[in-house]
Amino acid sequence: MLTLMSTRHQLIKKFLVSIPDVYAQHHGLGIVLDAFFQIKTGLDLSAREPDILFVAKGNFGRLKKNYLNGQANLVIEIFPPQSRLHNQGEKFTKYELGAVRKHWLSDLDEQQADFYQLGADAHYQVVDPEPDKIHSLQTVPGFWLKADWPFQGSLSSNFKVLKE
Repeated sequence: MLTLMSTRHQLIKKFLVSIPDVYAQHHGLGIVLDAFFQIKTGLDLSAREPDILFVAKGNFGRLKKNYLNGQANLVIEIFPPQSRLHNQGEKFTKYELGAVRKHWLSDLDEQQADFYQLGADAHYQVVDPEPDKIHSLQTVPGFWLKADWPFQGSLSSNFKVLKE
């Protein structure tokens, strides 16, 4: 499903790629990639293209030229109203069945994010973050964001955020 991204979507995505990527690379934890890099979980012949994905250093062997062969450590989807059903339905289920360990869903309209972690029963369970902070759900150790940073009108300066 091709959905044209708004300027706001692009800015939020850019923020959510750049800040975690600089942090993860600085600490030698992994890399952050964005669309149009695919994940192939082996469930079917199709691939998924998340807005953002994190691959931990220990999983670099699964990185291929144009896709990740297997589950990502973290997937982030940022969606506008017109793709809500797709992101909360089919894509969500495919990531869950493909054993993607952590999944963030960021709703542009509601200016909120929902966080899921794969449970022992192989189904996503909702994870409640601290009221004002978004943590990496132990995927990127020590990494966190203030909950309002990604949705700020002008978006925070990357340098200010990294300093804090």
